[in-house]
Amino acid sequence: FGKAAHRICPFEEHYVTSYLFEKYITQLYPARCRGSSERPPPNAHNGILRDTCHLCPDPQLTSDPSALSVSREPAWLTVLLAIYRWIWVAPVLAFSTAVLATVIVLLCALGLPGLSSRVIGTFWARLNMAASFIRATVKGTEHLTPGQSYVVVANHQSLIDIYLLFGATPIDIIWVMKQELRRVPFLGLACDRMGYIYIDRGNTEAALRSISAAKHRISNGVSVVFFPEGTRSRDGSLGTFKRGAFHLATELDLPVLPITIQGTRDLLPSDSAALRPGHATLTIHPPIAPADMDARTLTNVVHRQMEQALNGQRRQPPAPPIHSRGEPTP
Repeated sequence: FGKAAHRICPFEEHYVTSYLFEKYITQLYPARCRGSSERPPPNAHNGILRDTCHLCPDPQLTSDPSALSVSREPAWLTVLLAIYRWIWVAPVLAFSTAVLATVIVLLCALGLPGLSSRVIGTFWARLNMAASFIRATVKGTEHLTPGQSYVVVANHQSLIDIYLLFGATPIDIIWVMKQELRRVPFLGLACDRMGYIYIDRGNTEAALRSISAAKHRISNGVSVVFFPEGTRSRDGSLGTFKRGAFHLATELDLPVLPITIQGTRDLLPSDSAALRPGHATLTIHPPIAPADMDARTLTNVVHRQMEQALNGQRRQPPAPPIHSRGEPTP
């Protein structure tokens, strides 16, 4: 090996080791990662080094070996982030969830599930966004029609997506949730009382039955939210869509409302507790009416539109051409 350099990426859990050969850069892989045991395959970019870990967003591309100097997060910032995460944000989240979930259960017992979701649930999301010092920009609200119900489909990059959809949009929503969340103390019971839809992701027929049983609630301006990828994206790309949301849209003849979320993976990466303050953007796109489309066609149309939108929003720094000896072309 000609040279080895060690860096810590913007998310301090991921340690990156890069090997520079005399003629070309062959691969990049995490040498140690507390958040994941996986090792990605060799990652060569025609001689351009990806100067971040494979788990992190918006890689910076560089062909300058001098850029690989040792870079570590200052100790004071590490301590400050630990205090922010565990002494401030975590207790606020736990306390607010316990108290507000109890209030929701009481209101639902009085026959007010809609008010509980629309007012208390929204307040919970906004409170925890503020406590986390997360700011959100919402675009495309002009595409919403008052009183119209939608089947909302959004890409899923982080748990912070829930805050944005719940607290930053003017949409009155109920959620489709994986059944494992029913066991979460306070939260699971409150969501059940509000009529949110729990589904078994491993049993398609049971999931469809659960959704069908809640059809009567999706009316009079109440919309239902799906993460059609079924799980959070690990690399920021848009995954394959499951068709449950689109079956529901065609059966009820409701427009599908695509929403794209950018920036939340920077704030809280998937499978990580490395929360950071920052900014995220939520974009509401024009609704798509099912018309004469079947669920398969509607799925493809919505996926294509959202993928194009995300590709347009994502930064894609140009990569300069490289000679075989690793020198940039003049």
